[in-house]
Amino acid sequence: MTQSPCIVLTGGGTGGHIMPALAVAGALQRIAPTAEIHYVGNVNSMEAEFAEAYGLPFHGLKLHPFMGKPILTRIRALAAIPPALFRARKILKKVHAQAAVAFGGYVCTAVGIMAPRTGVPLIVQEQNAVPGRTTRLLSKRASLVCTGMEQAAEFLTTKKILFTGNPIRPEINVVGRKPKPAFEPLRLLVMGGSQGAAFLNEQGPEVARTLSEHGRDLRVHHQVGRGDVHAVKAAYAQVGVEAKVESFIKDMASVYAENHIALARSGALSVSELWGSATPSVFVPFPFAVDDHQTLNAGAMALNGAAQVIQQSESTTEKLANAVLSLTQSQEQYNALRISLNESAPEDAASEIAQEILHLAGYTAQLESQGGVA
Repeated sequence: MTQSPCIVLTGGGTGGHIMPALAVAGALQRIAPTAEIHYVGNVNSMEAEFAEAYGLPFHGLKLHPFMGKPILTRIRALAAIPPALFRARKILKKVHAQAAVAFGGYVCTAVGIMAPRTGVPLIVQEQNAVPGRTTRLLSKRASLVCTGMEQAAEFLTTKKILFTGNPIRPEINVVGRKPKPAFEPLRLLVMGGSQGAAFLNEQGPEVARTLSEHGRDLRVHHQVGRGDVHAVKAAYAQVGVEAKVESFIKDMASVYAENHIALARSGALSVSELWGSATPSVFVPFPFAVDDHQTLNAGAMALNGAAQVIQQSESTTEKLANAVLSLTQSQEQYNALRISLNESAPEDAASEIAQEILHLAGYTAQLESQGGVA
């Protein structure tokens, strides 16, 4: 019986891989306060900053993206793999890891490959409706694959799959169970994920102008990612709409609580958080996403009638504005949409995944004594 299990989390590159890992880290700390949790990611990266902010020991690797890159970059990426594998093996042995969890992104391949080879159970958490290449590779040796979207199982050969939903922070789930402010002003959240979305950065102010022309009193909170904050601010000022514009939003729970509706890309994390916070949404899937997975991600919310999906190639400012209007026709209709989302959202995926991790790490007896395992 493991008294203080050591768990290694790995993944990075975008917030869509990092935030689920941090949500699971929080659940692990709640369920098993004595657990040691380490984070492995790329050096000088977004995940390094977040791990430090959350107080998790961080171990850096030097890996580079491969797909879609020029030949010289690919050669450099291939050359970095052997030393990264060696370092990943060294980290797993040094910390005496009892389980490793891969959340996606090319950086997690090193730990994902070496964990089974060193006798460490591997869990893969796949956020998207269509699994990425990393998940397809690692799932073959994984002890368990936890999927955020039910459709993902159709694309995997392993049978060791558990649909949990995507792990999000508990404070976001709390938002879904609480009322939002009354309309007037209508509060619109525009976001393109941690990387931003040039299309939404351009359309956000134009949609705001159109909504104002339809007589809606409007306030906007716009997350631009890597976009030009000053240019987007100026665009809102030009159309006469009050807007808060930021590169990155740290306290997403508060933002979801304040805003009625979202205009967003449909990355898995965005969809899961908007669903968990019961925020009706208009999704414009990223048109170049591998296997068009963003369209499938948005599909579950759209089936509830609480989201509309508009392909970028077919979208116009008027279409986007009309979609927002159709989801906010009246307070009664809007509240009904929120109830539908709240009732259908996956429940506490982070805790469910944490319990599976601890079970594989040999923490079962303690979980049973706390009523954590059926």
